[in-house]
Amino acid sequence: MSTCPAEPICDTDTFKADPDIAGIGVILAFLISAWSSLLIVTADYISTPEGEPLVLLDAIFSGYIRKLIEKPWPLESIRPVVQMMSDQQLVTGTAILSVGYIQHCTITQYHFFIVYLLGFISCQVYDASLNTLHGRIGKRPIMKLWRAILMTALFGMVILNTFVTDHDDFLYYYGASTQCVWNKFIGVGHYRSYTLDLFLSLALLSWEYFECIALIYPRISKPVRRALNIFRLWLFCCQGLYSRIERLRSNVERELAKPCHTRTGTRSPTTSIAKLCLGTSINLGLSLIQLFLWTLFLPIFTISEILKSNILNIWRVYSALLWATMIIAETKQEVNSDDLIDGSESDWGFGQLLPLFLLILPVMAIVELFQGTQGPGDEEAKNTIACPKCQHQISLLSNDTSRYEEAARVPSGPTNNTESTESKDFQLNRQDTEARVGFSDSSTADTESKTNDPAHVKLNLQERMHESAYFRVFLVLCALAAFGGSTYGAIMGYAY
Repeated sequence: MSTCPAEPICDTDTFKADPDIAGIGVILAFLISAWSSLLIVTADYISTPEGEPLVLLDAIFSGYIRKLIEKPWPLESIRPVVQMMSDQQLVTGTAILSVGYIQHCTITQYHFFIVYLLGFISCQVYDASLNTLHGRIGKRPIMKLWRAILMTALFGMVILNTFVTDHDDFLYYYGASTQCVWNKFIGVGHYRSYTLDLFLSLALLSWEYFECIALIYPRISKPVRRALNIFRLWLFCCQGLYSRIERLRSNVERELAKPCHTRTGTRSPTTSIAKLCLGTSINLGLSLIQLFLWTLFLPIFTISEILKSNILNIWRVYSALLWATMIIAETKQEVNSDDLIDGSESDWGFGQLLPLFLLILPVMAIVELFQGTQGPGDEEAKNTIACPKCQHQISLLSNDTSRYEEAARVPSGPTNNTESTESKDFQLNRQDTEARVGFSDSSTADTESKTNDPAHVKLNLQERMHESAYFRVFLVLCALAAFGGSTYGAIMGYAY
């Protein structure tokens, strides 16, 4: 940080009001925008179609939600709204945090704390919206670059502000200058009271930034994910052991089903009993090993499903917003009750009304987007191929379909060999054209992709886990416990 022209005041509680930062209109505009954005993200989660791939926990909750709530509007009308609201959070969060750095010499620690909380809110809502979009943020490289730059600035300032807000001297005096903390910024001894909080906050914010930047540029995450796969080798080995034990049990059961005969062809009761006892013992031992592996991997798969689910991230952001809203209200109430402010930050002037009236712009855009997706020709336009050349080739082939359908209805005979051969050639030509223009039967394409994609070939243990009703009940109970713990932590003053 640059040197200030005057020595900062570090031992005063009273300070002048700054409605441009902590005014009631500014705070309401941020909170209304953040909560409404998160509600739209939730609507996008509810409107996720059944065919879209989801982790098991999201699939379970989506199934419950579909039984209770009808989809409010088509998914195509929500995704542009989510993207617009996420960009709004990105811009407003970066703007309010920049004020705290530009005015670092004069801004009080109270106002810097408000700036940090508002920027933290924007950061969390942007993370939730970007994860909901699943990386669908547009394919224009220049727009992706600008979002990556703003996102890096937003997360970078929030991470740096965490060092300030967790400093031992921060908010010891509400009216003290933030520069007093910046002057003692470096040094482990300044963070003794909130060491664990600082570590957890930095770890979570860093991981959120990595996930967000990986959604914009997926290639960045490939080296890291390959490195993490090394730690999953033991998991694959244990799953392979479970599959081998399953095959051994099947072989033992098949051997037990075979009748026992002596050399003379007569059945020996003694041999049958010995074979039955031996096979039962082996089968029991293998079952105990499988039960041990099941018990071992039950918490591992449960934690993995919970951490990968989108519903947990959305609920965590709800808890973070609840925490930030409560902290802002409590801080302002404490300052006002102790008469520490010289002036008023609750007067409704131009600077307070302008942010609230600017909220009308995204509302108008949302209404326009919603009405634009409800036209009578939307379904036809959605199914139309955008490429003119592709449309021309498909239309030519479609016009010739009726001729070959009539030929197919004629009984087969010597006179129809030519038409049959021509029909087969047409089908091959059509499949080749559809493959080149990117238009094919969705069911066939999905089946082939799932067959050839190694990600869809689940190991036996994981597949059995997902199909087990006990695992699903245990997973839902653990998720509800995580949701309750997150909400309770937010109420008690902790948010991660």
